[in-house]
Amino acid sequence: MIVDGRLIRHLESSAATTALDLVDALNALAAGGSAEGQPKLGGALVAMGRGRYVNRAIGVTLDILDDEALQEIETYFGARGLAAQLELSSWAPSETTAALARRGYVPLWFRSVFATPVISDVPHRTTISVREVGTDDAAVWVQTYVDGSTADGMPIGGRTDDAARATAEEFGRAMLGAANTRALLASIDGTVAGCAAVQLVGDVSWLGAATTLPTFRGQGVQAALVAHRLRLARRLGCGVGAATAVPSSTSARNLLRLGFQPTHTQVVVEHR
Repeated sequence: MIVDGRLIRHLESSAATTALDLVDALNALAAGGSAEGQPKLGGALVAMGRGRYVNRAIGVTLDILDDEALQEIETYFGARGLAAQLELSSWAPSETTAALARRGYVPLWFRSVFATPVISDVPHRTTISVREVGTDDAAVWVQTYVDGSTADGMPIGGRTDDAARATAEEFGRAMLGAANTRALLASIDGTVAGCAAVQLVGDVSWLGAATTLPTFRGQGVQAALVAHRLRLARRLGCGVGAATAVPSSTSARNLLRLGFQPTHTQVVVEHR
């Protein structure tokens, strides 16, 4: 895979679309939902709400951002009671990074973006069964996602208590309802072991919402889920599989082992 500006722009733009689809899905869960999002500067401004997963500008830093554009972003989030945050791409022009520094933006956390062509199969244990989720097992998928993602006290929205589980459940339900999304369950010997989802945007398939229940970790569950999602993407006409992971995480190591290629780094920065 050739990593160039065209691919980076394609990945960032499609990631913004997946976030906007999740905003729509969140609002569909209840009348008068408060999540908001709008296309902007080739990406999107996403304000799901305090304590939720995404409250930041996505895919907007590949072109020069001047003070006027940044002020508009800051006003958007400030009007919703949120500090302005952006996903700053490592492919951003120097003028943009200089403007962010001048206006007092500080780094919060990093993640890596990975991609792979979906033309080849990923090696995995064939003893792990993977199935797509339908109406009958939607509740099982949500419960698996909640249990797996909060099992180690993983902070969600800055919380690790019952409110975090409620946020995870809401996110899981929204993921099931997001446009062009397929959810999957993995089982070992008939027992559910993990789950994942894939959001399709044009020819890009974004892999996400992946977790393995603690009892089944280290047995290849996620490799099986990655393999199934890439085969599904290929069948549906996608050419690229993409995912994000914290650089030092097990997820990042797994993606590299399964043939994914790092494309760029994102640092989430916040206006102070």
